[in-house]
Amino acid sequence: MEISTHFFNMHFTISIMLVCSKFRICHARDTITKDTPLYSNETIISAGNIFELGFFTGQVDDNRNGSFVGIWYYKLQPRTIVWVANRDQPQSLDSKQVVFIGEDNNLHFTDKFTRRNFTRSSNTTAKLLDTGNLVLIDGQSGKIWWQSFKHPTDTFLPGMKMTAELELTSWIELSRPGTGIYKFKLDEDEKLYVIKKKR
Repeated sequence: MEISTHFFNMHFTISIMLVCSKFRICHARDTITKDTPLYSNETIISAGNIFELGFFTGQVDDNRNGSFVGIWYYKLQPRTIVWVANRDQPQSLDSKQVVFIGEDNNLHFTDKFTRRNFTRSSNTTAKLLDTGNLVLIDGQSGKIWWQSFKHPTDTFLPGMKMTAELELTSWIELSRPGTGIYKFKLDEDEKLYVIKKKR
């Protein structure tokens, strides 16, 4: 009887794990903390299952691909990437990357992560919101002191503000996330938002 009960419990646990893995119905996290960095085989998903942040492969040049960290619409096919953290600093596909909160309370992206990178004193949390905004939040005050909406790449999302500082820059090509030659920004002379080609 003890053996049968043990087998049933083990079988039930494995079944639940398989269901979670296949259908992703189990609770997904939407944060990166000092204790829970984001590894290259993981993603975080906004609370309403609208946006997802993780690693993706993009073209660096004609002969090489690299690893990038980005935000895209959850489960939308083809994948639609709206923000890239390291568009001009891709990592090698041969290494294991990780995003973590460092001792300076900032997010870091590296392929040389060790347990020494952890900071036990940090109370900063990185959270992916349903707007697609990645924010760094002070754990004590709740204040947002950095957000991806103020550092966009090529996409304007609802909730962003049209300010004089807003600047969107194209990808090099559809498969190459690097900084391209076209910019969307405010023309101070005309007081209009225009698309300009870099000189």
